[in-house]
Amino acid sequence: MAVIFLAAALTLFLVSCGSGSSEETPQSTAELPAVTQAAPEPSTTSLSEGTTSPATPDPDTVLTEEADSGETISPATGLAAIIVSGDIAGVGKPFSFDATQSRAGDLAIAAYEWNMGDGTVLYGLTVQHAYTEPGEYTVTLTIVDEGGEADSTTKVVTVIELEGGGPPTAVISGPASAGAGEDVTFSAANSFPGGDPIVAYQWTSGDGHESGNTLDSIFTTSYEEPGAYIVELTVIDANDLNDRASMEIVIEFTLAGTNWEMNNPIRGTSVTLNFDEQSLSGNSGCNGYSAIYSISAWEDSSADISVQNISGTSQSCSQEVMHQEQAYLSILQSASRIFVDGSTLTMETRSGALTFSQVAP
Repeated sequence: MAVIFLAAALTLFLVSCGSGSSEETPQSTAELPAVTQAAPEPSTTSLSEGTTSPATPDPDTVLTEEADSGETISPATGLAAIIVSGDIAGVGKPFSFDATQSRAGDLAIAAYEWNMGDGTVLYGLTVQHAYTEPGEYTVTLTIVDEGGEADSTTKVVTVIELEGGGPPTAVISGPASAGAGEDVTFSAANSFPGGDPIVAYQWTSGDGHESGNTLDSIFTTSYEEPGAYIVELTVIDANDLNDRASMEIVIEFTLAGTNWEMNNPIRGTSVTLNFDEQSLSGNSGCNGYSAIYSISAWEDSSADISVQNISGTSQSCSQEVMHQEQAYLSILQSASRIFVDGSTLTMETRSGALTFSQVAP
């Protein structure tokens, strides 16, 4: 593949225009046929049963006073209640509920109140509760900070009739594919217990990340390199019986969110290329530009690419820089394939190839 440097393209444009003078004459981008003036719209995842001692301030007093006043509780900046627990347990088998991932706002969290959805109210950072009837129950956690500000969240848990004393059954769900660097979430919410409730989940991502024992049935991770990975889930019940499930996820390279700078522009100018989901933009040396693009499925780290509807701003620049812009945008519009090798992007066009180096967002 012949690699074209923009300086060479510039020379061809200068010769074709009959310009051999070094004098710099301001010229408007509006005169260039390769750039339209109007930018088009781009087309387009163990405590005992019962009440523990409430923390100070007394949540009974704080919550009751707020409820009686009829005022809407407005949480302080950053105050967020978060519930971590299993999803399914048998009748008479205790759930473990954990609020340790809740976030404080401007002041420290002083109280945790749990409404278990069956008339039971418990207090504490972690609590356990068993239900006597099958069904779905909405658990509400309310946290109160030292200034009396509060925030609440809910989670629905399912109680079933257990049969026999066998092990739990692990069930894993998640996306079959994702882009490199994207957050990917897997769920074990459809796993169900055997003779005893599930008390722990263990996750391995397939690329070296492990969760260890956790009460959370949700696992979020990301993959930096394209490829196929096997995600494994192990569920463990209160009798230390366990079951395992696995699934494959294929990670594809994605351009979205990446930023690049062209190698060897003229006169110290910077030519940039930034990708979103379906649009690209950047600076062509003096003016900004934007376009829409589409790509085929990635094969390793390469794909076919089509760039259309290029538009840009119309600031006046030196003749030399304007010829660079015209050459670059014309070449960009003829792009046919793109290759990514680490921090280098190569774009194949009808005129040869352009190379770019990745830069931080």
